[in-house]
Amino acid sequence: MSLELRERVLEDASDTEAWDALIDEFDARDQPGRALACAQSLCLANPADARRAEIGERSARTRQRVFETESEIRTALAEPDQKSVSVIMPTYNRLTWLERALRSVLDQTFTDFEIIVVNDGGDPEAEAIVRSLQSDQIRYVYAENGGLSVARNRGFLRARGKYIAYLDDDDQFYPHHLETLVGHLERTGSVFARSRAVRLTKAPDGGRWRVERAQLPFRNEVDRRTRSLGNFTPVLAVVHRRDALIQTGVFDPEIFSVQDWDLWLRFSDRFDLEHVPVITAEYDLRLDPSSMQGGRPVDHDFHALLIRNDRAWRARGWKRRAEHRLAMGDASSAGEALSTAWDLGIEATQYRELLQRLARVSRRAAWQCAARAGRDYLNAGPGGFSGAARLGSFVERTRGRAKREWLLRRYAAPVRKGVSRARESGFGVSVHSS
Repeated sequence: MSLELRERVLEDASDTEAWDALIDEFDARDQPGRALACAQSLCLANPADARRAEIGERSARTRQRVFETESEIRTALAEPDQKSVSVIMPTYNRLTWLERALRSVLDQTFTDFEIIVVNDGGDPEAEAIVRSLQSDQIRYVYAENGGLSVARNRGFLRARGKYIAYLDDDDQFYPHHLETLVGHLERTGSVFARSRAVRLTKAPDGGRWRVERAQLPFRNEVDRRTRSLGNFTPVLAVVHRRDALIQTGVFDPEIFSVQDWDLWLRFSDRFDLEHVPVITAEYDLRLDPSSMQGGRPVDHDFHALLIRNDRAWRARGWKRRAEHRLAMGDASSAGEALSTAWDLGIEATQYRELLQRLARVSRRAAWQCAARAGRDYLNAGPGGFSGAARLGSFVERTRGRAKREWLLRRYAAPVRKGVSRARESGFGVSVHSS
């Protein structure tokens, strides 16, 4: 993907000409999943476009062709365990590295595992490499190109391990990787554990790759405050319970750049993220376009979050995500994204407009959006002006006089602030308490 097109859509998401060019480029590469994402963004960029219906039909056809339904994945995740660990390994046209990655798993000191290699529409010669290793622990799947998220989700459909581990086709585990992380999970009863991994930056050098530097990123502990500042662990350093995905959901097929971060954020909402400070793997950062992500194609609905740590840019990214989910008819996800955007400080008028649009799609989802925000604030305790605003709206809409009066007595000051903010935002609420 040309850098010029990427910069254009990141600078101006309404640039329909750039989105058109991106669609053509991904079509030419035979990458329908990414073409779909751009087509959806084009719909968002110009809702009045005469081609909207055509794009919508095309999106539906592509979605049916490359995305498994959530119900199928949930059914597969509920299947009984047959192995201790399933290692999910997507691959796409990197035959040079594939055998090394596979051998690093086969050489583990922990042996009760299966490897699920998902060829994401790449060179069929990958199957010959898999078969040459003559291991009954490897299962090979060839599927139409759908992107990294779709490839990993296809791995989930076939995984039967109690735990899930991840390895891209150009990275490698150290021999003690699974033993270290699975051992920790078994001892502690935890759901999610991450170790440390060395990052090797490599540059081409006469037909070979020269290591320019070795680094150890992602060493710090994370909490609910720092988790949203940036991705906090590489995917190969993670092992988690398979059945936890039923609660968190799987990789989002419409995010192509940091889909792992998106999933870890959902894990962190529900589970403790255990950190095992042991180096157990390494991954390459090669200074060339070879990547499962095809040169990091633009992420149409999450791009502000990916390219900025600035709070305002993250708010804009979540607002875009809410708009996208509304356009796709996913009211529940739209409500979650809207709550996050409000937390990050989008303008009250924008929040009100999107909440009204959400209510037209699903009044229940709009109510849950307000209730979720109020519940989060109650759990955190008084403090925080935007939280107080939502608390006022939440209390006003609480059914049951006794519960509402109890909330008013306990949080009188924040509720008054919240009502004031809600009125400024145009909600027109009023609270009467004795």
